[in-house]
Order: sequence, then C-alpha cells, then structure tokens
Amino acid sequence: MAILQDLNKAKGTLQEQEKLQILMKAANKVAKSKKLDRAEKTAQLIELGIERGQADQLLTGDYGGRVGFAGYQLTSVNLSIKRLRERISNLEDK
Repeated sequence: MAILQDLNKAKGTLQEQEKLQILMKAANKVAKSKKLDRAEKTAQLIELGIERGQADQLLTGDYGGRVGFAGYQLTSVNLSIKRLRERISNLEDK
C-alpha cells in the first residue's frame, strides 16, 4: 500500500517537473528572442503563465546580462526529472 502511494506521489511530482521544464524552455525562447521588443516579450511571458514581476526579472537579466532562466535552474529540473523516473522505475519493479 505504501509503495502504491509513493508511486502515485512520484508520478505526480514528475508531471509537475516536466511541466516546469517545458515552461522554462518556452520562457527562455521568448526572453532570448531577437525579433521581439521588451513589451512583446513581457506579454508572451505572461501568456505562458509567468507573473509580471517574474517576467520583468527574467528580462532584466543577471549581473552578466544573461536573460531568462539560468542554466543551473534547467539543469536542476532535468536532474530532478531523471531521479524521479528512476524512482518510479524502481517502485514499479517492486
């Protein structure tokens, strides 16, 4: 019974992380677009479901002038997805 609960929880978390990864990739594509001005980028980020404050922060960039989500954030989500897939596989084998 506990294995089934753990499995369902892991699957739910995996879905959330995959949605986050898709959102982050789409946001980075918008933020790094050379064809859009700042207002258009902000509008598209809001359409993706990102709050205005976070959209402005993504477009402002960091100390190095890099815009969008940082590479380490995407790496962290990717590792989380990989770990969850392994966990689900192990739970399904039990």
